[in-house]
Amino acid sequence: MNHPLATLPWGPWIGAYIVLTGLASGLTLVTRFLRPADERAATRLEWISSWTALACLSICTVILIWDLGRPARFFLMVAQFANAGSLMSWGAKVIALKVGLLVVYLMLLQRRRQALANGDTLLAGRATQAVYALVPEALVLVSFALAIYPAFLLSWTWSSPAAHNAGAALIYLFSAVILGAATTSLVIVFTPELEDPTLATRLRASLVRMLAGHSVALGFVALSLRGNETRGVYDGLWRGEWACGAWLLVIAVVASVVLSAPAFGARGRVALSGSALVAAAASRYLIFAVH
Repeated sequence: MNHPLATLPWGPWIGAYIVLTGLASGLTLVTRFLRPADERAATRLEWISSWTALACLSICTVILIWDLGRPARFFLMVAQFANAGSLMSWGAKVIALKVGLLVVYLMLLQRRRQALANGDTLLAGRATQAVYALVPEALVLVSFALAIYPAFLLSWTWSSPAAHNAGAALIYLFSAVILGAATTSLVIVFTPELEDPTLATRLRASLVRMLAGHSVALGFVALSLRGNETRGVYDGLWRGEWACGAWLLVIAVVASVVLSAPAFGARGRVALSGSALVAAAASRYLIFAVH
């Protein structure tokens, strides 16, 4: 491809930012719909996942401030609406909104944990109950937007031709859910009180389905890169500087499918989650980086 600039506009840290936003989004989406049957365990899982998502977004904020060069510029991106056409500005606003919602939700979860410890089943106060019902739904919507937002941002850049395809948004959505499901599975494996055989089975099945959809979307994007204008990108992806990443992605997807068999037991769940994390992270990074 013909590059309008001598150097790429973004460095590898933005690739890390894209992976972390996917993890933060996926954790919220997965733990909202895949929960242990026991209310105490479900609250504990949401507590862990919410703190993890908040930590990921905090790192993303640091990366954005570092990339912009001045903290004041990040504040202006969040607080001002003068440049409504800037997708990066909207991304900063979405991150800030999710951080705020996570803080509120963690406060509610803490009250929920205290109520359960005291033997209560409901939070006191109708207003608190209403907020507890609305905040998770708002988090789901914001997380969905944050999961696919990088694909729209990259589609406007010359430096990420793999994102100039509708399939990139699907890859980013699937990969975010895979990151969330794989991390949730690891949390459950290493936190005995959260162990739930039914949930473990559902997580394994969800990972397999998401990996299947992810693979189909990857195939469409790879085929689109074989066109005349992006043939060099396709060749570089499989035989050039990005070949290690591309083949690592393929191996991780195949390994995930093999390890999804129930016969592998708990160790298989750890290996499946690890390979799925590698596959999802590699796909998000490659869509951003390959040029």
